[in-house]
Amino acid sequence: MIAPAGALIMLALPLVAVAQLELKVDSSLPLLNLVPSQSPCSSVLNYLENNNLNSNILPQLANYVVQQLSNGQKWYVNTREWSFEDKVSLLTGCPPAGAVQACSPLGSLQTAPLVGELNNMLLNSVKNRDGDLRSYNTKRLSLTNSEEKLAHYSYSVTQVVGPMNRFLINNLILATSATYPSCSESLSQLSLNLSLWSLPSQRPTSVFNPHLRASKFWERGDDEHQVVADIERGLKNLFDDVKQEMGAFFKRGGEVEDEGEGIVVGKWKEITLLKHNVAKTTSFPKTLRHLKNLSDPKLKSPVFNAKISFIYPGTFVEQHTGPSNERLRCHMCLDEGLGGAVLDVAGEEKIWKEGEVFVFDDSFVHSVRYPVEQGGDVCDNDSDSDNRQNDDNDDNDNNNNNMEGVRIVLIVDVWHPEVIERNFV
Repeated sequence: MIAPAGALIMLALPLVAVAQLELKVDSSLPLLNLVPSQSPCSSVLNYLENNNLNSNILPQLANYVVQQLSNGQKWYVNTREWSFEDKVSLLTGCPPAGAVQACSPLGSLQTAPLVGELNNMLLNSVKNRDGDLRSYNTKRLSLTNSEEKLAHYSYSVTQVVGPMNRFLINNLILATSATYPSCSESLSQLSLNLSLWSLPSQRPTSVFNPHLRASKFWERGDDEHQVVADIERGLKNLFDDVKQEMGAFFKRGGEVEDEGEGIVVGKWKEITLLKHNVAKTTSFPKTLRHLKNLSDPKLKSPVFNAKISFIYPGTFVEQHTGPSNERLRCHMCLDEGLGGAVLDVAGEEKIWKEGEVFVFDDSFVHSVRYPVEQGGDVCDNDSDSDNRQNDDNDDNDNNNNNMEGVRIVLIVDVWHPEVIERNFV
């Protein structure tokens, strides 16, 4: 934290039923007490005013308070008597009233049945340490309504886990981005202040390594070890084999599966080839052999995940981020379909072309849009959940493996070149 000259910031958490937070702003000034039953932002504002302190340090103070209260259960216990609006206000750095109001509607759907169920599942997992997080994550994927997503993730961050959980704070930023942009921007800035990430558009949900070079797309010559060039050459060498094996797979009646992230309007399906270095299919032997050759240590970036991704015309994949900035994601287009399918990585776009390879960092916010036909309209992000990938009618569609017009891409994950170089793996 940056403090004014001569300032001291100290923390004390007395062992009482409801903890009291004490901040020593300056040795010549009285302690600032933040008690959960009082509005945290009004307490800070009054303190600054009464002691003639510069209001510019207000966001720094608020962020410091958040940081100290962000240790698992402690955030929930220490703030259980604060109102929902107070917590949102503190999370966003005690902004002016107008900005706080932009975040206030976050709690409007807390009574929705699915939201309430998910809230309780997450709360039990955090408080009791014996909750079933796997069941929670499975159930969470059924959140398709954008307002319900917003309600649940706001509850998760302000009531349960706190803002130091990258996965939940990133989901809250994404959930608020369309409806409450000022709130989303405030939360994004807070995450940078707390060193969750270094860039507003690069937000890996699990592992963030601040020492690695950050680039949305990697081109030939971008890395001294030539990993991108080696991967590009290696993938192009297997183009014919993977196409032949994919054709044989469908002739035998092979089935593609729904992609499991629950962030799609339309259809997004996949065939998993390799996951965490373990082969997941016997239908692509030549492809897997090629991938094993790509994993030669001389490439300094072994392949550890691989899948074939199918995006159907009229599909929109919402903004999302990958789990770690320690990997790079490689795409080789096997079939561009109708043409015009676009990958948007933090505002920089690529259009898939058959046979072409590109490498990008999926820890940056990215999305996909595939118009119904080139130049046509993209599916509305707020369409009914009937149009989503987990729709029962889609699951029972007799033409589930009809690949006409489908954009098909081989996706391969490799380690970031600097991860191998610096022995971070």
